[in-house]
Formats: sequence, structure tokens, C-alpha cells
Amino acid sequence: MTDDDEILRAAQPERVGVLRRAEALTCGPRNASYGSPVQNMQDTADLWSVVLGVPVTAQQVAICMSLVKVARLVKTPDHQDSHDDAAAYMAIAYECAVAKKDAPPD
Repeated sequence: MTDDDEILRAAQPERVGVLRRAEALTCGPRNASYGSPVQNMQDTADLWSVVLGVPVTAQQVAICMSLVKVARLVKTPDHQDSHDDAAAYMAIAYECAVAKKDAPPD
């Protein structure tokens, strides 16, 4: 990394770091371990649907997981990991919505 890269990185808003870490979470080694985030949310939705006795979508799972992180932020508002995870889950929620829209009808 050059000095110019360091200057640019230091000048970026904190949100850029959150979004970059969220990207790393959703596009990195976890994909190799758990597979597609959309499929993982669908697998979780299928389980939650049985337990809760109501249909649950993959997008709802991702949104609920984000809300778990928000609930944690109520207690620890500056906890970086919870911000990163919440951003990652919301990006996955959007991806779930797009995947559902693009899926062939049942």
C-alpha cells in the first residue's frame, strides 16, 4: 500500500469501512463454509416455518437477523461487529428479494 492509499483510506467516512467489512463477510470464506447466503437464509426460513407454524421467507430471515444485531446495538451502540453484521444481513435481504423476483413461479 502506498502513502497515497493510506491518505485516501484515512479520508473515507466510517461507513465505507462498515460496507467493506460487510462485503468481506458475505463474499469471503463464509461462502465456502456455508454456501450461498440466499440458500442459507432459505434453509433457515424452512426450519423457522416448521418451528413457528407460519411461512417464513429467506428475506424475512435476513431482516430478522439484522434486527438481532440492532437489538445488540441498543446495549453496545459502538460495537463495530454488530454494525458490520447488520449491514451484511440487509445486503443479503436485498439479494433474497431479487432472487425471489427472478425465480420462476411455483
